Amino acid sequence: GRAEEFLYGTTAVQPSTEVKISSPADPKTLSSGIQSNVVTAAKEEGGRDNSILSDDASVMEGDSQIKYILETISDAVFSSIIIIAIGGAGFYFIEGFSVVDSFYVSTVLLTTVGYGDITPITVEGKMFCIIYGLIAGGILVYYMAQLSMIPLEIRKRRIEQAILSQFGDALDDAALRELASGAIVQRLNVMVNDADDALFKCTREMFSLAMLVRLGRITEKDVRNTFKVFGRLDVDENGVLDSYDILAGMHRDRKRSLRANQRSRRQQTTFSNNSNHSSSEFEYLNTSDDESAYSTGSADLG
Repeated sequence: GRAEEFLYGTTAVQPSTEVKISSPADPKTLSSGIQSNVVTAAKEEGGRDNSILSDDASVMEGDSQIKYILETISDAVFSSIIIIAIGGAGFYFIEGFSVVDSFYVSTVLLTTVGYGDITPITVEGKMFCIIYGLIAGGILVYYMAQLSMIPLEIRKRRIEQAILSQFGDALDDAALRELASGAIVQRLNVMVNDADDALFKCTREMFSLAMLVRLGRITEKDVRNTFKVFGRLDVDENGVLDSYDILAGMHRDRKRSLRANQRSRRQQTTFSNNSNHSSSEFEYLNTSDDESAYSTGSADLG
């Protein structure tokens, strides 16, 4: 609403100040004025204390990190207890060890300490030890790796949060220019601004695509590959997939089929002509040979 007021004439930037724009029908001459007025209105409309917002974001980020750390540690501890309990139960029932010795053997086996003071004796116990060591050891290594990745994951989340919050909560002219015509947008070739546009424009799809590239979730090569697939489906090349593309695709396939049939007919005609020409030459040669033989026989008789 505030932007429309600027476009159509007069709006109040301050309670006692009015900004008048002449010739609102010509957007080219009002590019800088409209841009600055819209930005000013947006800032005044959503003006809040940036320090409070940043503090709130920091608190939310800290809570998220603490929650992630607690969940990772709890998953690792719970899974380790379950794995050791399964091993202890197996050694208890198969080998007949005591409860303490069963859990002791499971822990020594999974930690690869291998004291060797208590070992499986039966064949069943040895087979269980082999299978249990391979499977349970792999699971335990996975959760240990998750624990060791906590500092890296926290650093990654901080970087992602910094990228997502780099434009803040109030859009300004520099941020809009970057979002609408920045380097990433130009390389991805997703700009929607024409030369005659008075205002920069950034769609939700443009913003999401550029932010995913900045976050490293996808690469520019992935985007270009998807655009190539889209281009093959977009037969009429209007940038939108619709029913016209289905009809255009059917028409294209029909033309290809007709061309293939014509090419096949020409090849058959050429082959048929070559065959007839070869047959004529063969008959001519046979006739010549017969005439030569007849002449030679007549000469011998004479």
